Amino acid sequence: MNLQKFLPIIILLLVSAGCRRSQDVPTELSGTWRTEEARYKDKFLKFEESYVTVSVGEEQVPKVELILHIDSHKEGAITTYIIEARDQDGNHDRVTVMYSTRNGGELRLLNPRQVLWKKAS
Repeated sequence: MNLQKFLPIIILLLVSAGCRRSQDVPTELSGTWRTEEARYKDKFLKFEESYVTVSVGEEQVPKVELILHIDSHKEGAITTYIIEARDQDGNHDRVTVMYSTRNGGELRLLNPRQVLWKKAS
């Protein structure tokens, strides 16, 4: 068997195995989410296609991240999503949100305060 024939195919398989495709956002998360919490005035979370835009920190410019993987776990009326993403600099991030269908849809970031976010109309 001639190894040179198969070398380009082997290289292509190795390269493609190292690439991670983005994952689409579930329909219920799609859109822009805001909160009435004073600490997050003028801040938002935005989920679209394969991206999440985060504007909840101290920075003035929102951070756009490519969603690499989403795990979900449903327990009763609440679905927990663990979202793995990567920013433009290649930094990886993990965000955990809890989604509930209550009141037309509610979102809570998994952190000590669990601030309530509502989808903007």
